[in-house]
Amino acid sequence: MDDPYAFLEEPDLSVGTFLSESLQVMDLLGEGAFGHVTKCFSTKTGEMEAVKIIKKFPGLPVEKNEVVILEQLRSLDPDTSNIIKWKESFTYQDHMCMSYELLDQDLQNYVKARGEGLLIPDLKSVIRQVATALQHLRSFKIVHADIRPENIMIVDRRQQPIRVRLVDFGLSFQIGDRPFFQATGYRAPEVLLGIHPLTEAIDIWSTGATLVEVSHGQPSDEILDRGKDTASYFCEQLDQDERITPLEVLQHPFLNESSPQGLLENNAVSLPGPDEHCRDVSLESSSRQPGAQEGDSCVIEIPSDLDIDVQLKTSSTHIIIEIPDDLDIDVQLETSSTHSHHCSSVVTFAAANHQKTSLTSL
Repeated sequence: MDDPYAFLEEPDLSVGTFLSESLQVMDLLGEGAFGHVTKCFSTKTGEMEAVKIIKKFPGLPVEKNEVVILEQLRSLDPDTSNIIKWKESFTYQDHMCMSYELLDQDLQNYVKARGEGLLIPDLKSVIRQVATALQHLRSFKIVHADIRPENIMIVDRRQQPIRVRLVDFGLSFQIGDRPFFQATGYRAPEVLLGIHPLTEAIDIWSTGATLVEVSHGQPSDEILDRGKDTASYFCEQLDQDERITPLEVLQHPFLNESSPQGLLENNAVSLPGPDEHCRDVSLESSSRQPGAQEGDSCVIEIPSDLDIDVQLKTSSTHIIIEIPDDLDIDVQLETSSTHSHHCSSVVTFAAANHQKTSLTSL
């Protein structure tokens, strides 16, 4: 059988090569079907960066598609969105190159090096962070379409709890557009069945497949066959809207079961009202029971009549800020959590217009 990638045009790469005036290749990190990833030193900033060099694949404008998607996501903070930071794009030998923050290791190799799957605390942390990234993508109506262990990168494996970033947007698409394809082992039923239009629900499916793999290994067909709802997953009457959403994942009891009494209902947050005087608003949660501890999740609903900037104070390690679609405000967040990265909480904007709303950590 002929190699389907035989006509890909390859760039000339070696350690020491300058891809641009300021980026010199220090190491060749890996190669995928559509590109190479290198570790480069920037003589401009004095920092290391990851540079992805796209192979030229006639008829498949992967590089143009990825730049369009990344431009839309540029405003996101990688520490709160858990989406990789894109720096710039340029060309080398007529190949599109994209420069990113340098991350440590992908989830697949991290688990392989451990010799065992992720333990429950790490698994919960990864679920929260990936679901947060998907919630951000959803607000832009963007589907990643290539979620798998290799595309979830760990920022620094020496830090605990582990922090991850969602990477590689080469196959991403806007809802309503026709996608390129999805990796076979993580392909959603609606992709296999040819159901259109596809939505961000396919990312939830592949995220689930990924999380099972990094915690228990690749499951056998027998496990899927024994599933009580398996038959309904693979039929033309499949309803993508019935699949759990990223926000519902973040509110799921599994992520908060360490606090058996549930989430905090009456842990007040100080919010200024329309009259510019502070007032107290309760944190809304799915359990509506008191007794939460530091490390829990909480949902903060911003009232639709609020038309001035907001200052929030909380000790939760995961905060979901729900903002009405027509509200354009600045949110300032002060956290006292000691369990999260750099003493800051993981924040999710659950609003379609969150890109209009800026977040400032106090």
